[in-house]
Amino acid sequence: KLDGEEVIFKVGSTQVTVSDILGFDEGTETSACAYDLLNTPDGTMAVYEAVYKVLAQQNVPVSSAIEGAVKEKMDDWADEVARYANTNGVTVRNGTKTLLEQKGFNDEKELEASYLLDEQKEELANMYANTNTEPNIDAATGTTSLERYVTNTSPMIIKQILTKISSTDTLATKATISAAEVDRLSTVMKRLALSGSSSNSFKNIAYEESEDGSKTHGGNLGIMDSYTPFVPEFKLGLYVSEIIQNQTAWKGETYDADDTLAARPHTEDLFGANGVYANYTAPVMNVAAVVSALSYAEKDLNLAAQAAAGHEKEEDYDAQLYPRNVLYNKYFNMPTIQYLKLDFANIDTELTDLVKEMYPTIADDAAEVATKVSAIKAHEFYVGLQSEHNKLNDDKLIIDDNDTPIILVKSTHGLHWISVTWSALDQAAPAAGKAADAVKYFMYGSNASAIETTTYIKESAFNFGYSNTTVAQNTRKNEVKGRVTNYLKGGYGSLSPVEELYKYEIYTFYYERAKAAGDLTITNTRIENAINDFISTKTVYQTSQIDSSLNNTWSSYIKSIEANQELRDLLY
Repeated sequence: KLDGEEVIFKVGSTQVTVSDILGFDEGTETSACAYDLLNTPDGTMAVYEAVYKVLAQQNVPVSSAIEGAVKEKMDDWADEVARYANTNGVTVRNGTKTLLEQKGFNDEKELEASYLLDEQKEELANMYANTNTEPNIDAATGTTSLERYVTNTSPMIIKQILTKISSTDTLATKATISAAEVDRLSTVMKRLALSGSSSNSFKNIAYEESEDGSKTHGGNLGIMDSYTPFVPEFKLGLYVSEIIQNQTAWKGETYDADDTLAARPHTEDLFGANGVYANYTAPVMNVAAVVSALSYAEKDLNLAAQAAAGHEKEEDYDAQLYPRNVLYNKYFNMPTIQYLKLDFANIDTELTDLVKEMYPTIADDAAEVATKVSAIKAHEFYVGLQSEHNKLNDDKLIIDDNDTPIILVKSTHGLHWISVTWSALDQAAPAAGKAADAVKYFMYGSNASAIETTTYIKESAFNFGYSNTTVAQNTRKNEVKGRVTNYLKGGYGSLSPVEELYKYEIYTFYYERAKAAGDLTITNTRIENAINDFISTKTVYQTSQIDSSLNNTWSSYIKSIEANQELRDLLY
Protein backbone atom coordinates (compact mmCIF):
# COMPACT_ATOMS: atom_id res chain seq x y z
CA LYS A 1 0.00 0.00 0.00
CA LEU A 2 0.97 3.63 -0.44
CA ASP A 3 -0.38 6.03 2.23
CA GLY A 4 -3.18 3.57 2.88
CA GLU A 5 -4.04 3.24 -0.81
CA GLU A 6 -3.89 -0.15 -2.52
CA VAL A 7 -1.07 -0.23 -5.09
CA ILE A 8 -2.32 -1.97 -8.23
CA PHE A 9 0.76 -1.77 -10.44
CA LYS A 10 4.22 -0.26 -10.47
CA VAL A 11 5.98 1.54 -13.28
CA GLY A 12 9.64 1.37 -12.37
CA SER A 13 9.72 2.85 -8.87
CA THR A 14 6.45 4.74 -9.37
CA GLN A 15 3.45 3.14 -7.65
CA VAL A 16 -0.01 3.47 -9.15
CA THR A 17 -2.90 3.21 -6.70
CA VAL A 18 -6.60 2.48 -6.94
CA SER A 19 -7.42 6.18 -6.84
CA ASP A 20 -4.94 6.92 -9.61
CA ILE A 21 -6.68 4.43 -11.87
CA LEU A 22 -10.28 5.26 -11.05
CA GLY A 23 -9.77 9.00 -10.70
CA PHE A 24 -10.83 9.35 -7.04
CA ASP A 25 -9.25 11.92 -4.75
CA GLU A 26 -7.17 10.37 -2.00
CA GLY A 27 -8.80 10.35 1.41
CA THR A 28 -12.37 10.63 0.13
CA GLU A 29 -14.98 8.28 1.39
CA THR A 30 -15.39 6.95 -2.16
CA SER A 31 -11.78 5.82 -2.42
CA ALA A 32 -12.32 3.48 0.49
CA CYS A 33 -14.53 1.25 -1.65
CA ALA A 34 -12.51 1.80 -4.83
CA TYR A 35 -10.64 -1.45 -4.40
CA ASP A 36 -13.95 -3.35 -4.35
CA LEU A 37 -14.86 -1.64 -7.58
CA LEU A 38 -11.65 -2.87 -9.18
CA ASN A 39 -12.76 -6.44 -8.55
CA THR A 40 -15.58 -6.04 -11.06
CA PRO A 41 -15.24 -6.56 -14.83
CA ASP A 42 -15.31 -2.79 -15.35
CA GLY A 43 -12.57 -2.37 -12.77
CA THR A 44 -10.46 -5.04 -14.45
CA MET A 45 -10.75 -3.23 -17.76
CA ALA A 46 -9.86 0.05 -16.05
CA VAL A 47 -6.56 -1.49 -14.94
CA TYR A 48 -6.04 -2.91 -18.43
CA GLU A 49 -6.52 0.51 -20.01
CA ALA A 50 -4.23 2.14 -17.47
CA VAL A 51 -1.46 -0.40 -18.10
CA TYR A 52 -1.94 -0.14 -21.88
CA LYS A 53 -1.49 3.63 -21.60
CA VAL A 54 1.78 3.19 -19.71
CA LEU A 55 3.02 0.61 -22.24
CA ALA A 56 2.37 3.00 -25.11
CA GLN A 57 4.11 5.86 -23.29
CA GLN A 58 7.07 3.67 -22.36
CA ASN A 59 7.67 2.31 -25.85
CA VAL A 60 6.71 5.26 -28.07
CA PRO A 61 8.52 8.57 -27.44
CA VAL A 62 6.71 11.71 -28.59
CA SER A 63 8.28 12.46 -31.96
CA SER A 64 7.81 15.50 -34.16
CA ALA A 65 5.61 13.36 -36.44
CA ILE A 66 3.34 12.46 -33.54
CA GLU A 67 3.21 16.07 -32.39
CA GLY A 68 2.24 17.11 -35.90
CA ALA A 69 -0.54 14.49 -36.03
CA VAL A 70 -1.91 15.67 -32.68
CA LYS A 71 -1.84 19.31 -33.82
CA GLU A 72 -3.76 18.35 -36.94
CA LYS A 73 -6.41 16.65 -34.81
CA MET A 74 -6.67 19.69 -32.53
CA ASP A 75 -7.09 21.93 -35.58
CA ASP A 76 -9.89 19.64 -36.77
CA TRP A 77 -11.39 19.88 -33.28
CA ALA A 78 -11.38 23.68 -33.43
CA ASP A 79 -13.17 23.52 -36.79
CA GLU A 80 -15.73 21.12 -35.32
CA VAL A 81 -16.41 23.49 -32.41
CA ALA A 82 -16.77 26.47 -34.76
CA ARG A 83 -19.27 24.60 -36.96
CA TYR A 84 -21.25 23.48 -33.91
CA ALA A 85 -21.38 27.03 -32.48
CA ASN A 86 -22.45 28.50 -35.82
CA THR A 87 -25.11 25.86 -36.44
CA ASN A 88 -26.61 26.07 -32.94
CA GLY A 89 -26.25 29.81 -32.38
CA VAL A 90 -24.05 29.50 -29.27
CA THR A 91 -20.69 30.94 -28.33
CA VAL A 92 -17.51 29.04 -29.09
CA ARG A 93 -16.90 28.75 -25.34
CA ASN A 94 -20.30 27.13 -24.73
CA GLY A 95 -19.91 24.98 -27.82
CA THR A 96 -16.53 23.77 -26.57
CA LYS A 97 -17.99 22.90 -23.18
CA THR A 98 -20.91 20.97 -24.69
CA LEU A 99 -18.80 18.95 -27.11
CA LEU A 100 -16.19 18.14 -24.45
CA GLU A 101 -18.92 16.83 -22.17
CA GLN A 102 -20.25 14.67 -25.02
CA LYS A 103 -16.78 13.21 -25.52
CA GLY A 104 -16.27 12.69 -21.77
CA PHE A 105 -13.47 15.22 -21.21
CA ASN A 106 -13.21 18.01 -18.62
CA ASP A 107 -11.10 20.34 -20.74
CA GLU A 108 -9.15 20.56 -23.99
CA LYS A 109 -5.92 19.47 -22.29
CA GLU A 110 -7.52 16.09 -21.57
CA LEU A 111 -8.72 15.89 -25.17
CA GLU A 112 -5.25 16.70 -26.48
CA ALA A 113 -3.72 14.07 -24.16
CA SER A 114 -6.23 11.55 -25.52
CA TYR A 115 -5.19 12.34 -29.09
CA LEU A 116 -1.54 11.95 -28.10
CA LEU A 117 -2.24 8.56 -26.53
CA ASP A 118 -4.14 7.44 -29.64
CA GLU A 119 -1.12 8.28 -31.80
CA GLN A 120 1.22 6.44 -29.45
CA LYS A 121 -1.04 3.37 -29.45
CA GLU A 122 -1.18 3.40 -33.25
CA GLU A 123 2.59 3.61 -33.46
CA LEU A 124 2.84 0.81 -30.89
CA ALA A 125 0.69 -1.35 -33.17
CA ASN A 126 2.97 -0.53 -36.11
CA MET A 127 6.02 -1.45 -34.05
CA TYR A 128 4.38 -4.71 -33.05
CA ALA A 129 3.49 -5.56 -36.66
CA ASN A 130 7.06 -4.90 -37.79
CA THR A 131 8.53 -6.94 -34.95
CA ASN A 132 6.23 -9.85 -35.57
CA THR A 133 6.82 -10.21 -39.28
CA GLU A 134 10.33 -11.40 -38.51
CA PRO A 135 10.93 -15.15 -37.90
CA ASN A 136 12.64 -14.58 -34.57
CA ILE A 137 11.45 -16.32 -31.43
CA ASP A 138 10.78 -13.90 -28.61
CA ALA A 139 11.73 -15.09 -25.13
CA ALA A 140 8.46 -13.93 -23.59
CA THR A 141 5.92 -15.09 -26.19
CA GLY A 142 7.64 -18.17 -27.64
CA THR A 143 6.87 -17.50 -31.30
CA THR A 144 6.06 -14.43 -33.32
CA SER A 145 2.63 -13.76 -34.71
CA LEU A 146 3.93 -14.48 -38.20
CA GLU A 147 4.97 -17.98 -37.18
CA ARG A 148 1.59 -18.66 -35.60
CA TYR A 149 -0.16 -17.25 -38.67
CA VAL A 150 1.77 -19.50 -41.06
CA THR A 151 1.33 -22.60 -38.89
CA ASN A 152 -2.37 -22.06 -38.16
CA THR A 153 -3.73 -20.77 -41.47
CA SER A 154 -1.56 -22.61 -44.05
CA PRO A 155 -1.05 -19.68 -46.45
CA MET A 156 -0.17 -20.16 -50.08
CA ILE A 157 0.67 -17.86 -52.96
CA ILE A 158 -1.44 -18.57 -56.01
CA LYS A 159 -1.98 -17.44 -59.56
CA GLN A 160 -4.92 -18.04 -61.83
CA ILE A 161 -6.43 -17.62 -65.26
CA LEU A 162 -10.19 -17.06 -65.16
CA THR A 163 -12.50 -17.94 -68.02
CA LYS A 164 -15.90 -16.49 -67.23
CA ILE A 165 -18.97 -18.60 -67.99
CA SER A 166 -22.34 -16.85 -68.07
CA SER A 167 -24.24 -19.85 -66.70
CA THR A 168 -23.63 -20.37 -62.98
CA ASP A 169 -25.69 -23.55 -62.67
CA THR A 170 -23.63 -26.43 -61.24
CA LEU A 171 -26.09 -29.26 -61.74
CA ALA A 172 -24.72 -31.93 -64.03
CA THR A 173 -27.04 -31.26 -67.00
CA LYS A 174 -28.27 -27.72 -66.46
CA ALA A 175 -25.57 -25.30 -67.55
CA THR A 176 -25.26 -24.02 -71.10
CA ILE A 177 -22.18 -22.52 -72.66
CA SER A 178 -22.04 -20.22 -75.65
CA ALA A 179 -19.92 -20.73 -78.75
CA ALA A 180 -17.87 -17.63 -77.82
CA GLU A 181 -17.22 -19.06 -74.36
CA VAL A 182 -16.09 -22.35 -75.89
CA ASP A 183 -13.66 -20.41 -78.08
CA ARG A 184 -12.14 -18.66 -75.05
CA LEU A 185 -12.02 -21.88 -73.01
CA SER A 186 -10.39 -23.79 -75.86
CA THR A 187 -7.79 -21.08 -76.44
CA VAL A 188 -6.75 -21.07 -72.79
CA MET A 189 -6.61 -24.87 -72.62
CA LYS A 190 -4.53 -25.17 -75.77
CA ARG A 191 -2.04 -22.53 -74.64
CA LEU A 192 -1.72 -24.17 -71.22
CA ALA A 193 -1.24 -27.58 -72.81
CA LEU A 194 1.60 -26.16 -74.91
CA SER A 195 3.06 -24.01 -72.17
CA GLY A 196 6.67 -24.97 -72.88
CA SER A 197 7.33 -21.83 -74.92
CA SER A 198 7.84 -18.35 -73.43
CA SER A 199 4.88 -16.96 -75.37
CA ASN A 200 2.72 -19.55 -73.63
CA SER A 201 4.07 -19.00 -70.12
CA PHE A 202 1.42 -18.90 -67.42
CA LYS A 203 2.18 -15.21 -66.93
CA ASN A 204 1.60 -14.34 -70.58
CA ILE A 205 -1.50 -16.51 -70.93
CA ALA A 206 -2.99 -14.86 -67.83
CA TYR A 207 -2.14 -11.37 -69.08
CA GLU A 208 -3.67 -12.01 -72.50
CA GLU A 209 -6.57 -14.36 -71.73
CA SER A 210 -7.70 -14.06 -68.10
CA GLU A 211 -10.96 -12.25 -67.41
CA ASP A 212 -10.28 -10.81 -63.96
CA GLY A 213 -8.16 -8.05 -62.43
CA SER A 214 -5.24 -10.32 -61.61
CA LYS A 215 -4.33 -10.43 -65.33
CA THR A 216 -2.37 -7.17 -64.96
CA HIS A 217 -0.05 -9.02 -62.55
CA GLY A 218 0.24 -12.12 -64.70
CA GLY A 219 -2.52 -13.89 -62.77
CA ASN A 220 -0.92 -13.36 -59.36
CA LEU A 221 -3.61 -13.35 -56.65
CA GLY A 222 -1.10 -12.97 -53.84
CA ILE A 223 -1.54 -14.76 -50.54
CA MET A 224 -4.53 -16.94 -49.74
CA ASP A 225 -5.02 -18.62 -46.37
CA SER A 226 -7.77 -20.47 -44.50
CA TYR A 227 -9.16 -17.08 -43.34
CA THR A 228 -9.50 -15.75 -46.90
CA PRO A 229 -13.19 -15.49 -47.88
CA PHE A 230 -12.85 -16.91 -51.40
CA VAL A 231 -15.70 -18.98 -52.84
CA PRO A 232 -15.62 -22.53 -51.38
CA GLU A 233 -15.01 -24.36 -54.66
CA PHE A 234 -11.94 -22.23 -55.33
CA LYS A 235 -10.47 -22.08 -51.84
CA LEU A 236 -11.20 -25.54 -50.51
CA GLY A 237 -10.42 -27.11 -53.86
CA LEU A 238 -6.95 -25.62 -53.62
CA TYR A 239 -6.39 -27.06 -50.17
CA VAL A 240 -7.57 -30.47 -51.37
CA SER A 241 -5.06 -30.31 -54.21
CA GLU A 242 -2.27 -29.51 -51.76
CA ILE A 243 -3.37 -32.38 -49.54
CA ILE A 244 -3.19 -34.73 -52.52
CA GLN A 245 0.25 -33.52 -53.59
CA ASN A 246 1.85 -33.34 -50.14
CA GLN A 247 0.35 -36.25 -48.26
CA THR A 248 3.05 -36.68 -45.62
CA ALA A 249 4.80 -33.33 -45.36
CA TRP A 250 2.51 -31.38 -43.06
CA LYS A 251 2.66 -31.70 -39.26
CA GLY A 252 4.68 -34.89 -39.54
CA GLU A 253 1.79 -37.22 -40.22
CA THR A 254 -0.45 -38.47 -42.98
CA TYR A 255 -2.67 -35.82 -44.46
CA ASP A 256 -6.29 -35.47 -43.68
CA ALA A 257 -8.66 -32.59 -44.17
CA ASP A 258 -8.63 -31.76 -40.46
CA ASP A 259 -5.07 -30.49 -40.70
CA THR A 260 -5.86 -27.49 -42.82
CA LEU A 261 -9.59 -27.09 -43.23
CA ALA A 262 -10.87 -27.62 -39.69
CA ALA A 263 -13.05 -30.23 -41.40
CA ARG A 264 -13.82 -32.38 -38.36
CA PRO A 265 -15.30 -34.97 -38.62
CA HIS A 266 -15.02 -35.35 -42.38
CA THR A 267 -11.80 -37.32 -42.80
CA GLU A 268 -13.76 -40.28 -44.22
CA ASP A 269 -15.83 -37.97 -46.34
CA LEU A 270 -12.78 -36.96 -48.34
CA PHE A 271 -14.74 -38.59 -49.88
CA GLY A 272 -15.34 -42.17 -48.89
CA ALA A 273 -14.06 -45.39 -50.38
CA ASN A 274 -15.47 -44.62 -53.83
CA GLY A 275 -15.90 -40.88 -53.59
CA VAL A 276 -14.69 -38.04 -55.75
CA TYR A 277 -11.32 -37.92 -54.01
CA ALA A 278 -11.12 -41.58 -53.04
CA ASN A 279 -7.66 -42.47 -51.77
CA TYR A 280 -6.62 -38.83 -52.18
CA THR A 281 -6.71 -38.91 -55.95
CA ALA A 282 -8.45 -36.43 -58.21
CA PRO A 283 -9.99 -36.71 -61.69
CA VAL A 284 -7.65 -36.09 -64.60
CA MET A 285 -8.98 -34.64 -67.85
CA ASN A 286 -7.24 -35.39 -71.14
CA VAL A 287 -7.16 -32.05 -72.92
CA ALA A 288 -6.28 -33.71 -76.23
CA ALA A 289 -9.59 -35.59 -76.32
CA VAL A 290 -12.09 -33.48 -74.39
CA VAL A 291 -11.16 -30.01 -75.62
CA SER A 292 -10.59 -31.16 -79.19
CA ALA A 293 -14.11 -32.57 -79.22
CA LEU A 294 -15.47 -29.48 -77.49
CA SER A 295 -13.76 -27.12 -79.92
CA TYR A 296 -15.05 -29.09 -82.92
CA ALA A 297 -18.61 -29.16 -81.58
CA GLU A 298 -18.74 -25.54 -80.46
CA LYS A 299 -21.38 -24.54 -83.00
CA ASP A 300 -22.80 -27.97 -83.78
CA LEU A 301 -26.49 -28.46 -82.88
CA ASN A 302 -27.48 -32.04 -82.27
CA LEU A 303 -30.42 -31.89 -84.63
CA ALA A 304 -31.03 -35.63 -84.61
CA ALA A 305 -31.26 -35.68 -80.82
CA GLN A 306 -33.63 -32.72 -80.92
CA ALA A 307 -35.86 -34.43 -83.45
CA ALA A 308 -35.89 -37.60 -81.38
CA ALA A 309 -37.02 -35.49 -78.43
CA GLY A 310 -40.02 -34.30 -80.45
CA HIS A 311 -38.82 -30.74 -81.17
CA GLU A 312 -39.91 -29.55 -84.59
CA LYS A 313 -38.96 -25.88 -84.53
CA GLU A 314 -35.56 -24.35 -84.02
CA GLU A 315 -36.79 -22.31 -81.06
CA ASP A 316 -37.84 -25.55 -79.36
CA TYR A 317 -34.31 -26.89 -79.37
CA ASP A 318 -33.07 -27.80 -75.96
CA ALA A 319 -29.65 -26.20 -75.57
CA GLN A 320 -28.68 -28.82 -73.00
CA LEU A 321 -28.58 -31.37 -75.83
CA TYR A 322 -26.07 -29.39 -77.84
CA PRO A 323 -22.86 -31.47 -78.04
CA ARG A 324 -20.82 -28.68 -76.50
CA ASN A 325 -23.14 -28.53 -73.48
CA VAL A 326 -23.11 -32.30 -73.05
CA LEU A 327 -19.31 -32.15 -72.82
CA TYR A 328 -19.24 -29.01 -70.72
CA ASN A 329 -21.63 -30.37 -68.11
CA LYS A 330 -19.85 -33.69 -67.80
CA TYR A 331 -16.24 -32.52 -67.77
CA PHE A 332 -16.26 -28.91 -66.59
CA ASN A 333 -19.44 -28.12 -64.69
CA MET A 334 -18.73 -29.69 -61.31
CA PRO A 335 -17.58 -28.30 -57.94
CA THR A 336 -14.42 -30.38 -57.68
CA ILE A 337 -10.82 -30.08 -58.77
CA GLN A 338 -9.29 -31.69 -61.81
CA TYR A 339 -5.76 -32.13 -63.05
CA LEU A 340 -5.09 -31.84 -66.77
CA LYS A 341 -2.99 -34.01 -69.05
CA LEU A 342 -2.03 -34.11 -72.69
CA ASP A 343 -2.18 -37.70 -73.89
CA PHE A 344 -2.51 -39.05 -77.44
CA ALA A 345 -1.81 -42.69 -76.56
CA ASN A 346 -5.45 -43.84 -76.64
CA ILE A 347 -6.96 -40.90 -78.46
CA ASP A 348 -9.14 -42.86 -80.92
CA THR A 349 -10.82 -44.81 -78.13
CA GLU A 350 -11.36 -41.67 -76.06
CA LEU A 351 -12.78 -39.68 -78.96
CA THR A 352 -15.07 -42.57 -79.90
CA ASP A 353 -16.52 -42.59 -76.38
CA LEU A 354 -16.93 -38.81 -76.44
CA VAL A 355 -18.71 -38.84 -79.80
CA LYS A 356 -21.17 -41.44 -78.51
CA GLU A 357 -21.95 -39.17 -75.55
CA MET A 358 -22.23 -36.05 -77.70
CA TYR A 359 -24.34 -37.70 -80.42
CA PRO A 360 -26.42 -40.44 -78.73
CA THR A 361 -28.58 -40.95 -81.84
CA ILE A 362 -25.59 -42.29 -83.80
CA ALA A 363 -23.94 -44.11 -80.89
CA ASP A 364 -24.76 -47.52 -82.38
CA ASP A 365 -23.65 -46.59 -85.88
CA ALA A 366 -19.92 -47.36 -85.96
CA ALA A 367 -19.43 -45.73 -89.36
CA GLU A 368 -21.08 -42.48 -88.33
CA VAL A 369 -19.11 -42.40 -85.09
CA ALA A 370 -15.87 -43.00 -86.98
CA THR A 371 -16.72 -40.16 -89.36
CA LYS A 372 -17.19 -37.78 -86.42
CA VAL A 373 -13.92 -38.92 -84.85
CA SER A 374 -12.11 -38.27 -88.12
CA ALA A 375 -13.70 -34.83 -88.37
CA ILE A 376 -12.53 -33.96 -84.88
CA LYS A 377 -8.98 -35.11 -85.67
CA ALA A 378 -9.04 -32.99 -88.85
CA HIS A 379 -10.19 -29.91 -86.93
CA GLU A 380 -7.62 -27.14 -86.60
CA PHE A 381 -7.58 -27.31 -82.80
CA TYR A 382 -6.61 -30.98 -82.73
CA VAL A 383 -4.11 -30.64 -85.58
CA GLY A 384 -2.35 -27.73 -83.88
CA LEU A 385 -2.28 -29.49 -80.53
CA GLN A 386 -0.90 -32.75 -81.91
CA SER A 387 1.69 -31.01 -84.06
CA GLU A 388 3.12 -29.10 -81.14
CA HIS A 389 2.82 -32.06 -78.79
CA ASN A 390 4.93 -34.27 -81.05
CA LYS A 391 7.85 -31.97 -80.35
CA LEU A 392 7.51 -32.68 -76.62
CA ASN A 393 7.98 -36.44 -76.99
CA ASP A 394 6.10 -37.33 -73.82
CA ASP A 395 2.70 -37.38 -72.23
CA LYS A 396 2.47 -35.39 -69.04
CA LEU A 397 0.33 -33.51 -66.60
CA ILE A 398 -0.04 -29.93 -67.72
CA ILE A 399 2.27 -27.79 -65.60
CA ASP A 400 3.27 -24.15 -65.26
CA ASP A 401 6.68 -22.54 -65.64
CA ASN A 402 7.77 -23.86 -62.22
CA ASP A 403 6.73 -27.47 -62.92
CA THR A 404 3.63 -27.09 -60.76
CA PRO A 405 0.50 -28.98 -61.94
CA ILE A 406 -2.32 -26.78 -63.19
CA ILE A 407 -5.59 -27.30 -61.31
CA LEU A 408 -9.00 -26.73 -62.84
CA VAL A 409 -11.70 -25.50 -60.45
CA LYS A 410 -15.26 -24.50 -61.38
CA SER A 411 -16.93 -21.81 -59.30
CA THR A 412 -19.86 -19.44 -59.70
CA HIS A 413 -17.46 -17.04 -61.43
CA GLY A 414 -16.43 -19.48 -64.14
CA LEU A 415 -13.47 -21.77 -64.74
CA HIS A 416 -10.29 -21.13 -62.79
CA TRP A 417 -6.98 -22.50 -64.06
CA ILE A 418 -4.82 -22.31 -60.96
CA SER A 419 -1.20 -22.82 -60.01
CA VAL A 420 0.14 -22.79 -56.45
CA THR A 421 3.37 -20.79 -56.54
CA TRP A 422 4.20 -21.43 -52.91
CA SER A 423 2.42 -23.35 -50.16
CA ALA A 424 3.13 -23.61 -46.45
CA LEU A 425 1.83 -27.17 -46.72
CA ASP A 426 4.59 -28.05 -49.12
CA GLN A 427 7.34 -26.19 -47.26
CA ALA A 428 6.52 -27.22 -43.68
CA ALA A 429 9.27 -28.44 -41.35
CA PRO A 430 7.44 -30.47 -38.70
CA ALA A 431 10.62 -31.65 -37.00
CA ALA A 432 11.37 -28.05 -36.01
CA GLY A 433 7.94 -27.62 -34.46
CA LYS A 434 6.94 -24.94 -36.94
CA ALA A 435 6.88 -24.31 -40.69
CA ALA A 436 10.33 -22.68 -40.64
CA ASP A 437 10.87 -22.48 -44.40
CA ALA A 438 7.39 -21.10 -44.98
CA VAL A 439 7.88 -18.46 -42.30
CA LYS A 440 11.10 -17.30 -43.92
CA TYR A 441 9.43 -17.20 -47.30
CA PHE A 442 6.47 -15.14 -46.19
CA MET A 443 8.57 -12.56 -44.35
CA TYR A 444 10.77 -11.90 -47.37
CA GLY A 445 11.04 -8.18 -47.99
CA SER A 446 10.87 -7.38 -44.28
CA ASN A 447 14.36 -8.68 -43.60
CA ALA A 448 15.73 -9.88 -46.92
CA SER A 449 19.25 -10.41 -45.61
CA ALA A 450 18.01 -13.05 -43.17
CA ILE A 451 17.25 -15.63 -45.84
CA GLU A 452 18.83 -17.20 -48.87
CA THR A 453 16.88 -16.01 -51.86
CA THR A 454 17.94 -19.00 -53.93
CA THR A 455 16.45 -21.33 -51.34
CA TYR A 456 13.23 -19.56 -50.47
CA ILE A 457 12.41 -17.43 -53.48
CA LYS A 458 12.00 -18.41 -57.06
CA GLU A 459 12.74 -15.04 -58.61
CA SER A 460 10.35 -15.47 -61.51
CA ALA A 461 7.56 -16.40 -59.12
CA PHE A 462 8.31 -13.75 -56.56
CA ASN A 463 8.45 -10.92 -59.09
CA PHE A 464 5.30 -12.15 -60.80
CA GLY A 465 3.78 -9.12 -62.48
CA TYR A 466 6.40 -6.70 -61.12
CA SER A 467 9.40 -5.37 -63.03
CA ASN A 468 11.11 -3.99 -59.92
CA THR A 469 12.32 -6.32 -57.17
CA THR A 470 12.08 -3.64 -54.47
CA VAL A 471 8.45 -2.96 -55.39
CA ALA A 472 7.75 -6.69 -55.22
CA GLN A 473 9.43 -6.95 -51.81
CA ASN A 474 7.46 -4.04 -50.37
CA THR A 475 4.24 -5.39 -51.84
CA ARG A 476 4.87 -8.77 -50.23
CA LYS A 477 5.85 -7.17 -46.91
CA ASN A 478 2.67 -5.09 -46.72
CA GLU A 479 0.48 -7.98 -47.79
CA VAL A 480 1.97 -10.26 -45.13
CA LYS A 481 1.49 -7.62 -42.43
CA GLY A 482 -2.12 -7.19 -43.50
CA ARG A 483 -2.76 -10.94 -43.47
CA VAL A 484 -1.16 -11.42 -40.05
CA THR A 485 -3.12 -8.50 -38.63
CA ASN A 486 -6.39 -9.87 -40.01
CA TYR A 487 -5.56 -13.24 -38.46
CA LEU A 488 -4.84 -11.62 -35.08
CA LYS A 489 -8.11 -9.72 -35.26
CA GLY A 490 -9.99 -12.94 -35.92
CA GLY A 491 -11.41 -11.77 -39.22
CA TYR A 492 -12.87 -14.57 -41.35
CA GLY A 493 -15.48 -14.59 -44.07
CA SER A 494 -18.68 -13.08 -42.73
CA LEU A 495 -17.06 -12.59 -39.32
CA SER A 496 -15.84 -9.03 -39.00
CA PRO A 497 -12.35 -8.51 -37.58
CA VAL A 498 -12.42 -7.64 -33.88
CA GLU A 499 -10.09 -4.69 -33.32
CA GLU A 500 -9.89 -5.40 -29.60
CA LEU A 501 -8.36 -8.84 -30.23
CA TYR A 502 -5.41 -7.17 -31.90
CA LYS A 503 -5.05 -4.72 -29.02
CA TYR A 504 -5.06 -7.60 -26.54
CA GLU A 505 -2.28 -9.25 -28.55
CA ILE A 506 -0.22 -6.07 -28.48
CA TYR A 507 -0.91 -5.53 -24.77
CA THR A 508 0.19 -9.06 -23.87
CA PHE A 509 3.37 -8.82 -25.91
CA TYR A 510 4.58 -5.52 -24.45
CA TYR A 511 3.34 -6.21 -20.92
CA GLU A 512 5.21 -9.52 -20.73
CA ARG A 513 8.32 -7.83 -22.04
CA ALA A 514 8.05 -4.93 -19.57
CA LYS A 515 7.31 -7.33 -16.72
CA ALA A 516 10.36 -9.47 -17.55
CA ALA A 517 12.53 -6.34 -17.57
CA GLY A 518 11.09 -5.10 -14.27
CA ASP A 519 9.73 -1.96 -15.90
CA LEU A 520 6.08 -2.61 -15.08
CA THR A 521 4.36 -5.02 -12.71
CA ILE A 522 0.73 -5.55 -11.73
CA THR A 523 1.12 -6.17 -8.02
CA ASN A 524 -2.40 -7.51 -7.51
CA THR A 525 -2.32 -11.09 -8.81
CA ARG A 526 -6.09 -11.43 -8.79
CA ILE A 527 -6.54 -8.47 -11.13
CA GLU A 528 -3.66 -9.57 -13.36
CA ASN A 529 -5.27 -13.00 -13.71
CA ALA A 530 -8.65 -11.42 -14.39
CA ILE A 531 -7.19 -9.44 -17.29
CA ASN A 532 -5.47 -12.52 -18.71
CA ASP A 533 -8.64 -14.60 -18.36
CA PHE A 534 -10.72 -11.94 -20.08
CA ILE A 535 -8.30 -11.77 -23.02
CA SER A 536 -8.16 -15.56 -23.28
CA THR A 537 -11.94 -15.87 -23.22
CA LYS A 538 -12.41 -13.31 -26.00
CA THR A 539 -9.74 -14.99 -28.11
CA VAL A 540 -11.14 -18.49 -27.62
CA TYR A 541 -14.65 -17.30 -28.48
CA GLN A 542 -13.55 -15.69 -31.74
CA THR A 543 -11.46 -18.73 -32.65
CA SER A 544 -14.43 -21.02 -32.05
CA GLN A 545 -16.57 -18.81 -34.29
CA ILE A 546 -14.01 -19.17 -37.07
CA ASP A 547 -13.74 -22.94 -36.59
CA SER A 548 -17.52 -23.20 -36.75
CA SER A 549 -17.67 -21.17 -39.96
CA LEU A 550 -14.92 -23.24 -41.54
CA ASN A 551 -16.70 -26.46 -40.60
CA ASN A 552 -20.02 -25.23 -41.98
CA THR A 553 -18.43 -24.08 -45.22
CA TRP A 554 -16.57 -27.34 -45.68
CA SER A 555 -19.66 -29.42 -44.87
CA SER A 556 -21.75 -27.50 -47.39
CA TYR A 557 -19.04 -27.95 -49.99
CA ILE A 558 -18.92 -31.71 -49.42
CA LYS A 559 -22.70 -32.00 -49.63
CA SER A 560 -22.77 -30.09 -52.92
CA ILE A 561 -20.14 -32.41 -54.40
CA GLU A 562 -21.89 -35.55 -53.14
CA ALA A 563 -25.24 -34.43 -54.53
CA ASN A 564 -23.71 -33.51 -57.87
CA GLN A 565 -21.82 -36.78 -58.03
CA GLU A 566 -24.96 -38.82 -57.33
CA LEU A 567 -26.68 -37.10 -60.21
CA ARG A 568 -23.71 -37.75 -62.49
CA ASP A 569 -23.70 -41.42 -61.55
CA LEU A 570 -27.31 -41.66 -62.68
CA LEU A 571 -26.71 -39.78 -65.91
CA TYR A 572 -23.32 -41.03 -66.99
